[in-house]
Amino acid sequence: MTSAFYKDWLKSLNAEEQKKFAGILQKSPDEIQKILKKQFLGKFKMRCTITQDHLNITLESDNKPSRQITVRSRIRPVNEYVSACVKIFKISNCELHLHDTFKTYKDVMEILKDCKVSNVTAWETRKEKTNPETFLDLFGNVPEVSIQNLNWVGGVIHRPKAVPFEFKKLYVANGTWVSIKHLTETLIDCEEVLLRECVLSNLEARSFLKRWIVGSRMRKIFIGYSRFNLKTIMKNLPATPFIGTICVDYKDYKMSEGQCYIIQQNNGRRAAVFQNDDKYFLGLSTKFKSRAY
Repeated sequence: MTSAFYKDWLKSLNAEEQKKFAGILQKSPDEIQKILKKQFLGKFKMRCTITQDHLNITLESDNKPSRQITVRSRIRPVNEYVSACVKIFKISNCELHLHDTFKTYKDVMEILKDCKVSNVTAWETRKEKTNPETFLDLFGNVPEVSIQNLNWVGGVIHRPKAVPFEFKKLYVANGTWVSIKHLTETLIDCEEVLLRECVLSNLEARSFLKRWIVGSRMRKIFIGYSRFNLKTIMKNLPATPFIGTICVDYKDYKMSEGQCYIIQQNNGRRAAVFQNDDKYFLGLSTKFKSRAY
C-alpha cells in the first residue's frame, strides 16, 4: 500500500524530478522516507480532503518561493497515505475536509495528533448516526470546527467529557440537537459559535443570557431558525434597550424598538443582543459598534 502512495506522489512532480526520483521506488518504504526527508527540507502546510471515493492531499512549503505538491488517489485506506506525508514532511499546519466514516476521522486525527490541525470541516455519512458530542469531542483540540452534517434523530446525548469545549470558531449547520444545556455548559466557553436549525424556546434563550452574564469566554453567537421574541427573552434581565445601528463583523443592522439590548457581564464586558426583522436569528456579540438615532 505504501508503495502505491509513492507512485501517486511521483505523478505530482515535474519531469526533471520524476527522472531524479524514479529509481527510489525500488527501495523499501523506510529507505524512501530517508531520501525524501533530505530532499524536502523545511515545513509544509497540508490540506487534506477525504471522501469515500477519493483522497486529495496538497502540501505547500513555507519556503519562498513556496513549493506545492498534490497527491490524489482512489486507493484505500487513506491512513497510510496521511501517515506517509507526516513521516516525510514536517507539517506546520493542517486543514481537513472530511466526507467519510467516523472511524476514518478517528484514524486520521490519531495520525495527526502531534501536528497542528488548524481547522476541520466534516460531514457524517448517510449510514452513520454518531453522538453529536462524541463527534465534537474528536475535534476538541482543533481551534476552528465546521460540522456540515450530522444524522442525529433524537435520543439521549451523553457528554464524553465534563470540561466545556473552547473552540475558537464552531459552526453547526444542523443544530437541532443543541439544547439549553449545551449552551450553558458544553459550549459556553467557545469564542465564536454559529448554530443553524437550532430549536430553543424564549425561556431557554433567557437562561443562556443569564449564564453568559455570570461569566463566559464567548464573544459571539448567532442562533438561527428559532422564532424568538426578544422582548420576552429580555424581560427581567439587566439590560439597556438600544435603538439605532449596530455594526457586527462590518455589517450594519438597523435596530428599532425591541430589536436590540445591551447587556454586561459581571466582569464588565458588554455585548449587544439583537435580531433582524424576520426574527430568523438571535445574535450576541461583544465586538460591536453602535450609532444611536
